[in-house]
Amino acid sequence: MNIFATFRIAVLALLRNKMRSFLTVLGIIIGVGAVIAMVAIGEGAKAEVQSAFDKMGTNMLVVRSGSSQQGGVRGGAGSQPTITWDDVDAIGTEAAGVARVAPSIRQSVQLLGDGQNWTTSAEGTTPDYFTIRAWTFQSGAGFTEQDLSGKTKVIVLGGTVSDNLFGPGSDPVGSVVRVNNVPFEVVGLLARKGQSAMGQDSDDVALMPITTFAAKIQGGLKKYMQGTVYVGANSEADTKVAQSS
Repeated sequence: MNIFATFRIAVLALLRNKMRSFLTVLGIIIGVGAVIAMVAIGEGAKAEVQSAFDKMGTNMLVVRSGSSQQGGVRGGAGSQPTITWDDVDAIGTEAAGVARVAPSIRQSVQLLGDGQNWTTSAEGTTPDYFTIRAWTFQSGAGFTEQDLSGKTKVIVLGGTVSDNLFGPGSDPVGSVVRVNNVPFEVVGLLARKGQSAMGQDSDDVALMPITTFAAKIQGGLKKYMQGTVYVGANSEADTKVAQSS
């Protein structure tokens, strides 16, 4: 029997059982469609998770202080300062697999700019912070090592802060804002990250050199660092090496 005769018999069989043929084809379509939909949903979820990690920063470890305990009551992580500035230096110079270290200290402050005011979280840190957190700039740039050593009064704004002080779509670079009544020059506007994995607005922040923060905002750095240390590993594989160092 040749192929044409086989094809003719198959067509005749389909025509004699139209409903059965229709239901079979429909089942195949639904099955294939369901598989495609599940694969698409899985890839979308994977991309969303990867995007959340990318926003936090790649090859990054976060070091926080320990918890306090008083009268049987235990505080949460970071409630008891246990990290010294010597520890921060040691992480950068002695820990294996570490490329960069950026200490970070936060405090709620009042910002004034262009006739508007906004209360946000001011963060004192170092230039390596932007690399570790994989945070780029919409305009301008971050502060430098020279700003760090010179305690320069410069500041980098997040998108939410900029919108509330200067209006949506404005470029604040070159403007002056007052932080707790101290004037700072805006040198950079951060690219938007949106909500964090915890639902917080990542763009509601203002960053400055940690030395300036200590001199003008917090009132000096003591032995213990009351904040967070961001650690950037050389590679993804080195994060485990750095963690165990």
